[in-house]
Amino acid sequence: MPHSVTLFVGNLSYVANAQYLERLFSSYGEVQQVTINNKGHNRFAEVTFSSIDDGDAAIAALHYRYQTAKSLPLVVLYSKKSKYVSDYGRLVGREYRQAMEDNRLPRLIMLDQFDPHFERSEVQPPPSEEFIPESRPSQGI
Repeated sequence: MPHSVTLFVGNLSYVANAQYLERLFSSYGEVQQVTINNKGHNRFAEVTFSSIDDGDAAIAALHYRYQTAKSLPLVVLYSKKSKYVSDYGRLVGREYRQAMEDNRLPRLIMLDQFDPHFERSEVQPPPSEEFIPESRPSQGI
């Protein structure tokens, strides 16, 4: 049974609203919820996925690789609120914190090289604007 996970999304520009983020993150799995928090200059979001694998795929594709504003790369890490965090997510988080302490850019950690013996779906590169799906697929009632 998959466990839902929550990702922290920082360096969020004001043009990125909840609908935009849902469309962006749904490229990597089933998004259950998007919440945007406006606390002064620290604007961030929390994106909840239905599985750890989907969260890992989003981190691998978007963390420090996608920008919602020029020269402002997204920070995409597991949220402190997430009950479940993968080993990959912990490693990316540690590398990010260390890079900030060292005043350097974080090293990108490729998901397919992290655990080559674990079968996963291929992680898609960050989408360009024209390739972000318009909306969620409709579900039959």
